[in-house]
Amino acid sequence: MVAKAIEITSSLLEQRSQTLDVDVPRRGLPVKGDSMRLGQVISNLVNNAAKYTASGGHITVCARAEQDEVVRRVRDTGIGIPADVLPGVFDLFVQERQAIDRKEGSASD
Repeated sequence: MVAKAIEITSSLLEQRSQTLDVDVPRRGLPVKGDSMRLGQVISNLVNNAAKYTASGGHITVCARAEQDEVVRRVRDTGIGIPADVLPGVFDLFVQERQAIDRKEGSASD
């Protein structure tokens, strides 16, 4: 799932000269769930990280088994998500209102 998400986003990462680090076990991690939907979630997270991180920025994707769960993290050096938006970030059709300088990175890109 992570490899597919990166493949989908790779042209944007290259276009913006962003560095991507991937820290996922080679054998993968067993997950119970809809692989298509989980893949979409990961792809959206990586795509948003690339979209809202300035050119030359850094993105990290990692996955680990923690107790009975698989925890995936996407971190970046982008503008971030305001704390008041975080609780609904995975709800359908939720998107933060964007000022002109927040669209597609920042005005200084």
